[in-house]
Amino acid sequence: MGVYGKTAVAVAQRYSHGQDPKDCWDREITLFTSSHESRKKGCPKSAFLGLCQDGFVKGIPQGSYVPVDSPNKKYATIAANVVLDSSSRHYSNAELWHKATTGFSGAAKNQNGQMDVVLALKEAGLLKKPN
Repeated sequence: MGVYGKTAVAVAQRYSHGQDPKDCWDREITLFTSSHESRKKGCPKSAFLGLCQDGFVKGIPQGSYVPVDSPNKKYATIAANVVLDSSSRHYSNAELWHKATTGFSGAAKNQNGQMDVVLALKEAGLLKKPN
């Protein structure tokens, strides 16, 4: 599990009602990296917030956290559905990225922490199908 997966799990585990998940992410990531560039990286944060927005993260309410058309949200929610539909299968970041981006014209060629977020939440038991 990488920095972004650890951050996603920490936010989900420490989230308290009424907090803004964006602020929680910004606070928790400082526990896992001192790199300014890593702390500001938008792709994994948007992936996590997109999962929260659509109700995939246990304990965090649905809300408006990222733009509806965020590509990172789309990649993460597709990936979340893939891993939840095949819960006994273990995916690598690369395999899951391929599944999440197949059929998207203009999709980024490489994953940028988004799949780390999805896989870490699944592994920690914090990923769920939305209601």
